[in-house]
Formats: sequence, structure tokens, C-alpha cells
Amino acid sequence: MSNPKYYWYGIVKKMVYRYPRLNDSDQDQAYKAAIEEALEQIKAEENGAEKIQAIQIVCFEKRYTLDGAAYKMHYHRNTIQRWITKFINTVGKIAGF
Repeated sequence: MSNPKYYWYGIVKKMVYRYPRLNDSDQDQAYKAAIEEALEQIKAEENGAEKIQAIQIVCFEKRYTLDGAAYKMHYHRNTIQRWITKFINTVGKIAGF
């Protein structure tokens, strides 16, 4: 496995995966706002609904792995992974990293 481009990638990824369970602390609220803003940006892109669905089932609900989501949605695994990586990077940049 390769190293992530940004040192903060792992921190933001953990917060994205915890999104449904974030509480009312100041830090969690900052991440929650960043995640919601990033979701709005993704929704406005081409294939936004499919990207949101992939993020939802892989990151938030944890029902599928990348391979399972790719099979269910009829996309290649690398496409799903690219969408999720872009989403996590967007959240990190919005959060101020």
C-alpha cells in the first residue's frame, strides 16, 4: 500500500467514517460541517448521485467494501476508490488542513 499524499489523510478518513456517530464537541462539529459542505460539492458534480451513494454505502453505513460497492453500482473498483479519496481530500481541505 502506498503512503497518502497528505499527512492528515488518515485523520480525516477516520472522521468521515465516524460521521453518523459524531457528537456535539467543537471538533466534531467542525468535521460535520466540512463533511456536509463536501457532500454538497460532490452532489453538484457530474454523476453526483452515484458518488454520494458510493460514499454513503462504503464510508457512512459500512455495508460494502470498495469491491462490493463497485459490483453493486456497476463501476470499476478504482473509480469508487477515486471518488472516496477525492471526497476525503475535499473534506480535509474544507476542515482547514
